[in-house]
Parts: sequence; C-alpha cells; structure tokens
Amino acid sequence: MRYLRLVLLALVALALLLGVPRSHGAHISPTVIATVLVGDEATGVGVNPTTDRVYVANGDGTVSVIDGATNAVIATIPVVTPPVFNSFPCSVGVNATTNRVYAANFTDDTVSVIDGATNAVIATIPVVIPFPCSVGVNPSTNRVYVTNSGDTVSVIDGTLAESDPANAVIATVPVGGQSIGVNPTTNRIYVGNNIDETVSVIDGASNAVVATVALGRVGPIAVEVNPTTNRVYVSGGSVIDGTLAESDPANAVIASLPATGHSIGVNPTTDRIYVGNLNSSTVSVIDGASNAVVATIDLGLTPEAVGVNASTDRVYAAAGSTVFVIADDQDGDGAVQLPGTGGGPDGAQGRSSGEWLPAWAASLAVGVLTLAAGGWYVRRRWLR
Repeated sequence: MRYLRLVLLALVALALLLGVPRSHGAHISPTVIATVLVGDEATGVGVNPTTDRVYVANGDGTVSVIDGATNAVIATIPVVTPPVFNSFPCSVGVNATTNRVYAANFTDDTVSVIDGATNAVIATIPVVIPFPCSVGVNPSTNRVYVTNSGDTVSVIDGTLAESDPANAVIATVPVGGQSIGVNPTTNRIYVGNNIDETVSVIDGASNAVVATVALGRVGPIAVEVNPTTNRVYVSGGSVIDGTLAESDPANAVIASLPATGHSIGVNPTTDRIYVGNLNSSTVSVIDGASNAVVATIDLGLTPEAVGVNASTDRVYAAAGSTVFVIADDQDGDGAVQLPGTGGGPDGAQGRSSGEWLPAWAASLAVGVLTLAAGGWYVRRRWLR
C-alpha cells in the first residue's frame, strides 16, 4: 500500500509537470494576448501606468480609453467637435501625476485636455502655429511639449492649461517636425527634425536649444526616451547617448538598431524597446543593453503607434482600428504564465485565460517523481 500511495503521488506530480509549460521567471516570449477595437485609423497611444488606462487617438476625431485590466474600451471621448474635415487627434500624451491627457488635434490647431478621472474634455488650448502633431509630457515639471508642422514646439504650462487655456502656451521653440520625446529625469526634450535629419535637444528649464545631433539617415518620425539609461531612440534606427548629445553631439549616435520602424515604445524598467515596422506589419522587441532584436511579433496589420505600461509589462500597438495587447512579462515572480488575458499574479481571476502555477509545485513534482523512481528501483533490484 505504501508503494501504491507513492505511485499515485508520482502520477499527480507527472500531471502537474505536464500542465506547466515553463518558468515565468525564465521569461515567456512576447505574446499577443488580446485585441481591442477602437475608433477609425488609430494614430497615437498614451499610457497612464498609475491608473492602468490606455488612451488611443483615432482618426475619427475621438480618443478611446481602454481599461488595462480588462482590455475593454470604457469610454470614447470626442475631442474635435463638431468634426472638422481632416481634423483628428494626431497623438496623445499622459501626465500620470496629474492624471491629465493631452490630445494634439491636427488642422484644428488645438490641444484638448482630458481629465483621466471623468474622461471629459476640461479645456482646449489654441497653439496658434498650425498642425500640432506629437505630444510629450514632463510629469515632474507639469510641462507639455507639442510639435507643430510649422517647425516649432509649443510649450504648455499644465496648470495654466486648465485655469487660463488661452495663455497656457508659455513659449515657442523654433525647432521641430513630427516627433518628440521627454526625459523627465534630466529635463531634456528631444525633437526630431524631418527636413535636416537631426534631433534638437531642448533644456526644459530655459526652453532653449542646447544641442543638435545629426543622424545621417532618414528623417525621424518617432522619438522615445529611456530615462533610466538616458538613451534616446529614433525611428530609422539611431540610438543617442543623452549625455554625449550635449557634450559631444557629433559622436552622440552610439548605435544603430537592426529594426528601423516608424513607431517606438520603451519600457525603462526592463530596458526593452518596441519598434513598429511599417513594411512588415510586425513589432520588433529590442534588448536595450545589446541593441539586438530578441523577438518579432507578427500583427498582420501595420502598427501606427506603440505605447508601453512598464508597471504591467504590457505593450499596446495600434494598427488601423485595432489595438494589439502584447504581454512581455519579465518580472521573475516565480510563477508560470500561459498566454491569455491574465491570470494568477497578473491579476485576472481563475485559470481559464491565463493559467499559472507556483514554481515550488514544479520542484515538488520533480522530487516526488524522483522518490517514486527510487522506490521502484529498490523493489525491483533488492526485493525480488
């Protein structure tokens, strides 16, 4: 009977092993776990990691709000009212500290301020210079930076944006193109200049251009910053050292990425860069330490924008009217995560959509199997 019980335990352990794919701590390849339908022709993605909300700028004049926990649209906010021909929110920027969202309305020449708590537009800021396009936010200073097609950057005071929107633009910097990235740690703003294929560095304290970095390649359509490593990533594949950008701009481009897409997202916690590739309808996952592609995710649609929630290791790639939710968990929490919408340590209830099992269960299974095998050998060898 004792041996029979041991055998039964071994069978249970074997079932556990068969049900466990691989250790979550060892990292599971990036996987699309959900798709979310939003408005027509999504053009921008912004994420609030504090509230786990995702904001998507749509070509139909609206901003979709996605709950990151359920991957469902919980609100659709009209920002261009009434709809104006060819006017739409080109991009969105989020201030997680104030829970404010800023949508740059192309051709409408305005920036809409959205209260993240109520999902309502609480102010509209005229930027005067035509065709606002990209938005960058420094939550530390409560400054908002908007690139305009007139080769300028509008600097918006986040406080005045609500109390006195007509005078919220406190400075206009004579650089710019289509892209912008902000490093809140160094208070530096990086602006991609399409025509001359450079990146301008703006000092957030003085609103003055302190350096210009030549790229020597196609004009930057997207610029993103990793504030932890002080690296700046530019569409077309350039990697800029934020320190050298000011001290030695001629040598500030320190690497070229193997992926050269036109939309970029950065996870400063894991040091991963996500590049949306226009020609291949894929998202390349790049390791920031080696600048090597470690995974490629096929979407089947062209990714127009990429946003990242570093708190949940979720990546949001907008393509057409769909947002692809990509899980790229690397937290090493000792749980095993199957592809799904969540589960276990990731927050979803139950095991149907994201089964998980503690790593100790796998160790126990191995131990019981080993003990059972040893008992069988002893019986066969010595007790015949």
